[in-house]
Amino acid sequence: MAGSTGLAMRVSGFDALDGSFDTPEKVGVELFNVETGEIAAGWSLEKLANCWNAKHANALYIASEKREGENGPEYRYADRFVTGAGTDVWKLLRAIARGLVFYDPADTIYVDGTPKVRSQWRINASQLPDAMASLYGSSTIVTA
Repeated sequence: MAGSTGLAMRVSGFDALDGSFDTPEKVGVELFNVETGEIAAGWSLEKLANCWNAKHANALYIASEKREGENGPEYRYADRFVTGAGTDVWKLLRAIARGLVFYDPADTIYVDGTPKVRSQWRINASQLPDAMASLYGSSTIVTA
C-alpha cells in the first residue's frame, strides 16, 4: 500500500503464499514508487541480517502513558512491558511483508545542510502483541 509519498515497501525474493525465500542474493527489502516501479531505497539480506541479528536478539518494549499537564503534555513509563527473545532476519522479513514492521526515515537536515540519519524499523504500538509474536521465538507481556 502506498502512502502519501507514492512509495510502498516489498520484500523481494519472498513468496508470501508459502512463506518461502529465494536464494540469499535475491532477498532484500525495497522501497519503490508504485506508479513507476523505480526503487527509491533498498536493503540487502546481508545488511539487514548484520544490523538486526546483533541489535535485536533480545528486546524489551516499555509502554508509556501521556497526560496533559499544566505546562503541556507529560509522559511516564507505564506498568506494562513486553519482552522478546530469539529473533532472526527471516522473522523480520516476514513481519515487514505482513505490514507489521515499517520503515521510518526519521532523517533531519540542519540549517547548515548537515544531515543526521536516524532511519529505523518501527512497529505500531496497537499491533505490538502480533508484531512481537512474529518477530521473536518467545514473547511475554508483563504487568508490574
